[in-house]
Amino acid sequence: MAVLKAKIEEKRPELTNSRGVVFRNYSAGPHIAMDVRQRFTEYGWDVLCHPSYSLDLALSDFHHFGSLRNSLSGLEFTSLETLKQRLGNFFTNKSNDFFRKEIYSYQKDDKRS
Repeated sequence: MAVLKAKIEEKRPELTNSRGVVFRNYSAGPHIAMDVRQRFTEYGWDVLCHPSYSLDLALSDFHHFGSLRNSLSGLEFTSLETLKQRLGNFFTNKSNDFFRKEIYSYQKDDKRS
């Protein structure tokens, strides 16, 4: 983990000057070794535990975000504000028809499950 921390500091120094790294944990909480938990605390990293599966949003639903994924493809964001601005512009520039189609598509998929 020390190597990971050093690489993050080398390649993304802006993260070391901000609130720090947010580590996405895909392991179940009790299965994380105490040493690993201590390192997270030592490094000042926040840990996001893997959420339980949601009936509202399953992995198969992420195709609904295809146009968003395409609009962000290849871009790098140097700050959270830049990302928020880009997301705001994306949704603001979409027509009502776009949202109608997405909702209809989501409802149609929901009926298939």
